[in-house]
Amino acid sequence: MKGQTNNKRIWQEVVLPRVEKPARYLGGEWNQIVKDPAQVLTRVVLAFPDVYEIGFSYLGFQILYELLNARPEVFAERVFSPWTDAERIMRANNIPLCSLETGTALSGFNLVGITLQHELSYSNVLNLLDLGRIPVRACERKSADPLVVGGGPCAANPEPIAEAFDLIVLGDGEAVLPELIAKDQTVRSLPRRERLRRLAGIPGVYAPSFYHPQYSAAGALTGVEAEAGMPVPVRRRVEAPLALPQKPLVPYLAITHDRVSTELFRGCVRGCRFCQAGMINRPVRERDPRTVAEHLLAVLSETGYEEASFTSLSSGDYTQLLPLVHYLMQLLSEQQVALSFPSLRLDSFKPQLMEMIRQVRKTGLTFAPEAGSERLQRVINKFPDEENFSANAARAFAEGWDLVKLYFMVGLPTEKTEDVLAISQVVRKILLEARRQKARRMPRINLSVNVFVPKAHTPFQWEAQLPRGEARQRLQALAACLPRAAAYTFGRRQEEELNRSYLEAVLARGDRRLWPVLIQAWTMGARFDSWGDQFQFQLWEKAFAEAGVNPDTYALREWSEEEVLPWQHLDMGVSRQYLQQERRRARTETATPDCRRQSSCHACGAADPEHCPLPPAPPFAAPSRSVKSPAPRREREAVRIRLSYSKTQDMRFLGHLDLVNLFRRAARRARLPVHYSLGFHPQPNLAFGPPLPLGMSGLSEWLDLGLDVWMEPGEVMADLNRQLPAGIQLGSAREIPLRTPSLQAQIDGGEYHLTFPGHSFMQAQLQERMHAVQEAESMLVRQFSKKGEVEVDIKPSILAWEILPQNNAEADVLVCLLHSTAHPRAAKVTAITHYLCGPRGKAQEATCVRTASGKIFNGKITVP
Repeated sequence: MKGQTNNKRIWQEVVLPRVEKPARYLGGEWNQIVKDPAQVLTRVVLAFPDVYEIGFSYLGFQILYELLNARPEVFAERVFSPWTDAERIMRANNIPLCSLETGTALSGFNLVGITLQHELSYSNVLNLLDLGRIPVRACERKSADPLVVGGGPCAANPEPIAEAFDLIVLGDGEAVLPELIAKDQTVRSLPRRERLRRLAGIPGVYAPSFYHPQYSAAGALTGVEAEAGMPVPVRRRVEAPLALPQKPLVPYLAITHDRVSTELFRGCVRGCRFCQAGMINRPVRERDPRTVAEHLLAVLSETGYEEASFTSLSSGDYTQLLPLVHYLMQLLSEQQVALSFPSLRLDSFKPQLMEMIRQVRKTGLTFAPEAGSERLQRVINKFPDEENFSANAARAFAEGWDLVKLYFMVGLPTEKTEDVLAISQVVRKILLEARRQKARRMPRINLSVNVFVPKAHTPFQWEAQLPRGEARQRLQALAACLPRAAAYTFGRRQEEELNRSYLEAVLARGDRRLWPVLIQAWTMGARFDSWGDQFQFQLWEKAFAEAGVNPDTYALREWSEEEVLPWQHLDMGVSRQYLQQERRRARTETATPDCRRQSSCHACGAADPEHCPLPPAPPFAAPSRSVKSPAPRREREAVRIRLSYSKTQDMRFLGHLDLVNLFRRAARRARLPVHYSLGFHPQPNLAFGPPLPLGMSGLSEWLDLGLDVWMEPGEVMADLNRQLPAGIQLGSAREIPLRTPSLQAQIDGGEYHLTFPGHSFMQAQLQERMHAVQEAESMLVRQFSKKGEVEVDIKPSILAWEILPQNNAEADVLVCLLHSTAHPRAAKVTAITHYLCGPRGKAQEATCVRTASGKIFNGKITVP
């Protein structure tokens, strides 16, 4: 554990003070699991090749984390891709990428499990391994190196990055990983090659090093040759969905999908011909609605979230959706918890559902029509109903929503210019219908238009992507005829989006000849290719040229149905014959209804025709609990409690907005009767004093909490303290009159202790610079603000300061500062610290603690 402790300390001292968002690397979140590494047989790190905010939002990550840690002999930890600022510091100081739980470098684990969520994360996969001190090429790893295991949607065609992986899981990770880990515990002592051979015998496990692509003299792929004893094809493994996490992790940092997520079912009944997720996750496996309800309510209690969400490919198709939502909203409205749906089909979004989910507050509404014309909708197997489509969207505006998001694509097979222009007609019809229904507010539509990318194991896997020049023309034509009420998100960075879609298509249909391209692009600096401000297409162009690979052959060429496909040796459930049949039906604009709407099976190959479709969820029988009508909300709170708290240790790296969310969730977990405001978006009555700068500790911070029911202040403090992490501690609580002035009005300064590294010349420099301020009429310094760098006078903000005496001459130098914010352009404490450090000083090495805050009078602080 000593090396792990050192890694944690190095990150705290060297990395965290110098990065934009240090909370990404803290760990220690609510419900985090930590075990003694010496007491387990297998150590696993679950790695997500994107930043914390993205990876934390992925439900599969949470499922695997709790599932693996439920096994006493396994300890699963987490790691995410460090942002570019952290990577620069790590490489400059030779600091390895470490797990959040124990600070262990990735090379110290038995197994590294990497989520392959999308193709544009491949450069980050290589970077994760390299920063974790693991050879990026599987063939270069020794017996002591971890097994690198991949899984997720891109496992459908992992060939471009296959050489980075020892093993790849096809299908449901929670069905395969526990068996893989158990088997590995019995074969770990074998030579690495034999160990992999044994593990490749597990159903759903693909070992790329035992499969060798064959090419003709002309460069065409002629087949994939498997070594003796290896299965061909390698079949995916799916099972009925296992238990959802009962105590999911709660992040400190605001994440992309910051809410409780509950999965209604796996798979999709719709059969959209472009959709890889809908094909490879067949058959549909619905969860029992009673299990879903009990899980969601229990998890809300364990986490303190204020919003819940159903995550499935098409949540509106869940057979028991309406009775389930009706029951849940009766309970959630009492708790001021909103319910949202990430993406819906307009034809399954019923008026009753709209009425129910608006009871607490209106969450976002997102719909994915994908194609504008009815003809093209038939091609992609969307079931067109344009009138119902427009009416439902308009009804949302009439019910009080002022924003709806719509997702479309251009470049779909058989698409013509008039199909693209039909998107604008859809938008206009929705807006016209909204006005006819007398929408309460001016309706707005966020329109997202992406370029079609052909994906493996779909009916459109043989299709060519639309060349970028043609895609540009169609997008420009669409932008020219859109109404003003439609915010068109694609047009802002059109060239960049076109290049990213092109690269995604190349990688999605690529083979192992792209491996040198990946290595070269990553070596030259490719990172975070799905991020607009980080994507550098010129690096990829150069990498293709140096590797002698023509990317157009992967993206822009229509493939023959007789060709050998790079992923042909991987069976993801749906047969090649079915995909070919669906492609032909697309050409004739023939719809294929979902399995539940006809008596016979389509024989797609995903399930036994005799037992397909699988039975839907049973009718919902509401759990026997009393459901009360929500009490009318009070205009004012019944009691207001003023609390003091400290913010120390790692929590000093938590931003103020994230601290507010932390307290909101803690209050919910403590089941305090918090008062909520009235209106469309009720907010808890929680008010804070002036925020601390990022990285600064505070020993006497303040917050006010309004309650609807009187409680003993000491009881409120005790209940909250039990729900707060190490580093946040309440110190006092008292009731205050309801009309007491706000904390912001009662605090105009604070006392700070500034600590500088202990050198004799530092104390002399501090005395000199402090004296210069006292003698000068003003002292202008540069200060960073939201508007950029500005010049401020630090003298009015310094009411008093002194160097405190120390017993040891080599000890750190401590400055006590009385700082005022009463001046209209008060200088920040950080600006004063930078001034004291001097032009060559390292302000990051100085530490600052706010020891008190309040109203300053005659050089003394009065607490609020």
